[in-house]
Amino acid sequence: MKVEFLINFVVILNYLRTSNKNNIMGKGDQKTRRGKIVNKSYGVTRPRDTNRAKVDAIAHNAVVDENKSASEAKAVVKAKAKAAELKEEQKHAEAKKEKVVAAETEKTEKKAEEKPAKKKEAKKE
Repeated sequence: MKVEFLINFVVILNYLRTSNKNNIMGKGDQKTRRGKIVNKSYGVTRPRDTNRAKVDAIAHNAVVDENKSASEAKAVVKAKAKAAELKEEQKHAEAKKEKVVAAETEKTEKKAEEKPAKKKEAKKE
């Protein structure tokens, strides 16, 4: 009786110990990033780099249009993309500054409204 119990206990422990290893997948799992890389596929866990595809397409068109080398065309496109990104960052920075200035003006206006009210209350007493 005790021997059978021990054997069953050991079998269950071995199953639990080895079953965790089977749940963890790597290169064979289609849902993990490593599995996507090995399978050369894309999905939610491994999205495509859309900016790179756009740059390559624009650069290819520039090569055809201007008869430049591919590396020169890519450099031009990347420079234009960086310039556009900088412009967007500047716009965002300006918008943030405007929000901060608006918030500060609101605070000062509220303080200005509160101060005369306090003085009047002091005079009444």
